[in-house]
Amino acid sequence: MALWGWLRPKEAQPLSHRAALEALRIDSNSAESYAGLAATLLRFDWDWPGVAAAADKALELNPSCGLAHSMKANCAMAQGGFKEAMISFERARQLDPLSTRTIGAMGVGYWVMGNHEEAEHWLRIAQGLNRHSLLPHYFLMRLYLSMGRYAEALNAHRAFGDPTPCALLLSVQGAAYAGCGNHEEALRILRRLEDASQSEYVDPLALAIVQVGLGDLDAVFRSLHKALDERPPMAAFLNVDPSFAALRADARFGEVLSALKL
Repeated sequence: MALWGWLRPKEAQPLSHRAALEALRIDSNSAESYAGLAATLLRFDWDWPGVAAAADKALELNPSCGLAHSMKANCAMAQGGFKEAMISFERARQLDPLSTRTIGAMGVGYWVMGNHEEAEHWLRIAQGLNRHSLLPHYFLMRLYLSMGRYAEALNAHRAFGDPTPCALLLSVQGAAYAGCGNHEEALRILRRLEDASQSEYVDPLALAIVQVGLGDLDAVFRSLHKALDERPPMAAFLNVDPSFAALRADARFGEVLSALKL
């Protein structure tokens, strides 16, 4: 729920921790429970040694635990270990070849690495497995932004027809409008997100994505600092997220890395 902004991360984090620890209390030999602990340490705590240790323990108990391989992959990718990440993603895919989440994660990994052709291939497969899943749809739109295929990103958004409001999806639409040169529409979406954030939780990364599209780097950094405070799950990957590549040469990005414990 926190991943898509439906629950504030600061509310989700203790619930996630409590559930993982209770699962381990019930069965301390459960590989899946250790993988669940790795997930919450990754998404909310950015505890890279803790994630690796929990995932390794899961694989010690069950080498065929696909979720544990995925957690190892995500942990490596967040730290820039792309080769290691893709080996673990591939192992997770072999173990669970019909998982939209696993196949989609493969696509995200290739996107982060800059291999756009492979990224689109796997994200489309994930879409085919579950056309209602947000994950492949959202990252396919973000892939199109990275490729400069802004009109396709907008068409993909319209085709999905998401019945539930999602700030992250809306943000990609805003960035796509900015890429097409329609700054008026991009600013309208940005104002909509800003207005909503006054009365409800809106993932700060949603604001940042539109602001990147508009080229307002000062505003981007303000949103990133809010994200580092709120700890939305996707913030764990700010160091490698292609959408924020232009920020890495800015001295202020060092503060982002420090907060991520990188």
